[in-house]
Amino acid sequence: MKKNNVVFLCKSAIVIALYVVLTLIIPAFSYGPLQFRIGELLILLVFYNRKYAIPLIMACLFTNIFSPFPLDILFGTLGTIFAVLLMFIFKKNIWLSSLMPTITNALFVTIAIILSSKELEWSFLGFLSIAWTIALSEFIIITLIGVPLFLLLRKQPKISKLLEINDVEVID
Repeated sequence: MKKNNVVFLCKSAIVIALYVVLTLIIPAFSYGPLQFRIGELLILLVFYNRKYAIPLIMACLFTNIFSPFPLDILFGTLGTIFAVLLMFIFKKNIWLSSLMPTITNALFVTIAIILSSKELEWSFLGFLSIAWTIALSEFIIITLIGVPLFLLLRKQPKISKLLEINDVEVID
């Protein structure tokens, strides 16, 4: 294995571990209709470097194993996969790109919650209310907190080099 591959494999393991720890540190706010997963802001790494897609999808999968909603493992991970794919499309604008996880997770995680919960019955209004709270929490974590944080980190040469996030032309 080449040295660069080993280095990136180590960085990937750190990103996965960081996502899981940041998410599980406050489990009450990491699952359910209102979730403030601090680890979710790491998805912005994908905006700067596509190589982080697989580690972040894996991090989501590992974290969702602890979800009280069993279908979150499948649907939450699918939401992250689609978010990453959409982020590839909107790769020039970090603000627009940051909205992709908000949209996909609002849809997929809401489905997981409704299908996994015995107390909730399917209704369009119920779906919208859960989707709205998930979208709001994702928007706060990723767009309102994550984007400014990453724009700051990107200006720090050592951090930017370490994370390999310095070679992207960004509309900020």
